[in-house]
Amino acid sequence: MAINSAEAWYAARGLPPRFKLTDRAFAPGDLPDRLARRGYECVMPTLIMTRNLALRPPVFDNVAISPQLPALFDQALRDSSINTDDLEERRSIARRLPTPAAFAVRAPAGQAAAVGASAVAGKLAGIFLMRTLPDERRRGHALHILRALLDWAAEQGADFAFLQVDAGNAPAIALYEREGFNALTTYRFWRKRA
Repeated sequence: MAINSAEAWYAARGLPPRFKLTDRAFAPGDLPDRLARRGYECVMPTLIMTRNLALRPPVFDNVAISPQLPALFDQALRDSSINTDDLEERRSIARRLPTPAAFAVRAPAGQAAAVGASAVAGKLAGIFLMRTLPDERRRGHALHILRALLDWAAEQGADFAFLQVDAGNAPAIALYEREGFNALTTYRFWRKRA
């Protein structure tokens, strides 16, 4: 059985087993039920959203873009991570971004208020690591970061952008929808119950 093979692969590497199921794109159709019977639970439902870049984003300001990870960006990751594992996962994403890549920082008072990153592959741009520091939320910082990254991606020749967002993050989803993103699908991680 494939579940046994996957569990053995993780065990051989000393890792807890994890499955990622994209809605309407897994088989067999009862795989979630099989995982649940084996002690797995669904965590982190994540929405994938896409946007056509034919229309350039509206105006943005006070966003610095760098091809390398700036210190202020890393500090914002530290300040917005819920724990060390979360921080290291985000740093790993930042380090693995292919080129061309852009790291955007909005620091109106010299301290990062919001950050985000993008990478372009052919005609497709990914938007990653969108983070606003808790004390800076609801002030428009993420909007400026997103618009700056979409503008940068269009300048690199991308025609479409995608991003992933926690399916329960209603404020972020509302922002992305206002900026022309549409839901494409949802994926969910399954992990063993603790």
